[in-house]
Amino acid sequence: HPPLGGFSLLLFAIALIGALECRRQAAELAPEASSLTPHSKIMQALLAMTVPVMIATNTWVFPLQALLVVGWIAWRYSQRDKPDWAALWFGGLLGFALLYPFLTGFAAKSLSTPMKLVQAQDHTPLRQFLALHWPLLLFVGLGVWQKHTRRITLMFAATFGLMLLFSEMIYVDDPTGGRYERTNSVMKWWGYIWTGAIVALGGLLLGSQQKVVRIVATLAIALTCLYSIDVARYWIYSNKDAAGKLDASSVYTTDANAREMFRTLKSAPYGIVLENWYGDAYTDSGIYAVFAVKPSLMGWPSHLMTWHGNVGQAWALKEQIRQFYLGTLANSSDWLLANKVQYIVWSGKESQNTAAWQQIQQAIGGTYAWHEYFANGDVKVGLWIKR
Repeated sequence: HPPLGGFSLLLFAIALIGALECRRQAAELAPEASSLTPHSKIMQALLAMTVPVMIATNTWVFPLQALLVVGWIAWRYSQRDKPDWAALWFGGLLGFALLYPFLTGFAAKSLSTPMKLVQAQDHTPLRQFLALHWPLLLFVGLGVWQKHTRRITLMFAATFGLMLLFSEMIYVDDPTGGRYERTNSVMKWWGYIWTGAIVALGGLLLGSQQKVVRIVATLAIALTCLYSIDVARYWIYSNKDAAGKLDASSVYTTDANAREMFRTLKSAPYGIVLENWYGDAYTDSGIYAVFAVKPSLMGWPSHLMTWHGNVGQAWALKEQIRQFYLGTLANSSDWLLANKVQYIVWSGKESQNTAAWQQIQQAIGGTYAWHEYFANGDVKVGLWIKR
């Protein structure tokens, strides 16, 4: 999942920076030990590699990951202890080289999403900004004045403070507009900034030698955890029928027919699954393929439009699928074979259209065998499977 993968790389980078700074401080206390030991070189290479890897993991926060690494590099120069550029270039270039096959396909089909300046009417209102970001601003302020670990704390405070300013001045111009102009940018960026600041600055401030700093940091972190009350209330009062069923298929498999169809498809040989079109996005189209870990002939077409522009083939395919399930698609058997469809789902949602089932069965019965899971007169639920 992109945000979780992004958080993983963020925390990995923070851990590497912490380890490198500890080694540097140890070297200052023992000048005979160099901070550029083989382990330090490896850690710097890994730190640089997190930047290109973020492109494939969670592209939205790739600029922030780059800012984090650049912030550390700038900090090293300010301390007159420059980083090992050979290790940084090696890690960064190796990451891009390993990503190149992915990037050639990804970039060729991606939609243009340039960065732009936030217009005056789209800035976060001051009161809401302070209400949301006061813990982060407090940590940045404490970090600036923290003495015992001031150097590394100041680095993180400046870096995440600049990221927050960056998120308020710049946004990614994606297909959303109007009141949602900055929605995707702030949803992705603020979560990244919050996580990094709370972990890096929070950890350092909790370890302060100044009691007042420890108390203020503890109270601030405790207040950010108030949402756990709502989480606990949900856990106490919500229905427990799906408890422990993390793949979420139980939402559908309470229906015995759907459960057996899921089971059949999951154990069947690999092949493309055709399901009805219920809408362009956020529908049940594709659930049988997803839970069976098999390819779907078509997912949500509007997502293709969002990130790849106007893909005419997707809209043509959507119309063909709609006509097929209405029983009006000409040469439907040849169409299925041309699209290499192996399994066709006729679920409870389609079962009431008995006339369409008869027309489809007549058209494809010679090529696809009907496997029935429920029948009540002409009302049927089941799968067509390629003979």
